[in-house]
Amino acid sequence: PGTGAHRERPDRPRGPQEHGLVAGAYRAAQERGTDPVLAVMDETGYSRRGALRLIGRTRDAGLLPARHVRR
Repeated sequence: PGTGAHRERPDRPRGPQEHGLVAGAYRAAQERGTDPVLAVMDETGYSRRGALRLIGRTRDAGLLPARHVRR
């Protein structure tokens, strides 16, 4: 039993399965009119920075639309 500062992460899927979880939480929060980043943080247990990184990877995987329309 170490005394490290790391928090236990909930058993969540990692990799491609995690992208589906993130996309679902993000879209549901948008529909409710709440902060999608906070929803992803709650769902995954990541910090804000980690959640944003994960949202970016989910966008890159094509499961979420781009943030800005390309001109």
